[in-house]
Amino acid sequence: MGRPLRHAADDAALASAQGVQLARVSSVEGEYASYVWNNLLLNLWFGQTTLSGFGRYEQNMHAFYERNQRGVSSVNVIVPGKHTVPNLEVRREFARFAQQY
Repeated sequence: MGRPLRHAADDAALASAQGVQLARVSSVEGEYASYVWNNLLLNLWFGQTTLSGFGRYEQNMHAFYERNQRGVSSVNVIVPGKHTVPNLEVRREFARFAQQY
C-alpha cells in the first residue's frame, strides 16, 4: 500500500483521479483535511484531533452545510498510522455535531 495522503503535496493527484475535481475546504496540518465534490464531503483524519482543530472543522462544515441546503453526504476515513482516537472531550463534540446534521 502507498504512503498516506498528506496535504498540499497530494492535492493535485487526489483532485485529478478519474477526472473528479475535489477541492480542499478545510484542514489542520497533521489532524485532518476535508475535500468537497458537489455535495459530497470527504474527511481524511491523519492523527488525533485536538479540540481547537475540531472547532475549525466544525466552523467550516457549518458553512458547507449552509451552502448545500438540499443535503450533504459525508465520508470519514481514518488514514492508517500510529495515532489514537481523539480524547473523550473531542469525541463528545463530534457526536454532538453529527447529531445536528
